[in-house]
Amino acid sequence: MKITKRSDFPKCLQPFKQLKGICIGKCVNKNNTISTNHIAHAHCYGDGFKGWICLRFKYQLRERLTLLHEVAHLIANKSPKTPNHGKKWKDTLVKIGGTYKSYSYTHNYRTYTYLDFTRRSNRI
Repeated sequence: MKITKRSDFPKCLQPFKQLKGICIGKCVNKNNTISTNHIAHAHCYGDGFKGWICLRFKYQLRERLTLLHEVAHLIANKSPKTPNHGKKWKDTLVKIGGTYKSYSYTHNYRTYTYLDFTRRSNRI
């Protein structure tokens, strides 16, 4: 499923002009996959899909912090040389209302806890 109309984006994402679209269930780039280690990723540069966020599950459209995490990549990580979760990304994430600390969401009575990037390596 692909969402390209800004009015169909979750409200928390509508102001960000860097976001071109959201793909759910697979990667918008058919040559890529959403790895089992990650449940979302952003296309920040290069592959022809710059500005897209890919989510593994539709329920993630309700996960404000996850969505802001990915938008911060679109804003901060404009070059492959920029550390993925480095200072620039962290500063951007906090500025747009997100957090790089651990957080949890519950879906279907199961709780998912997302990583804490406070002291993690910049290249994750």
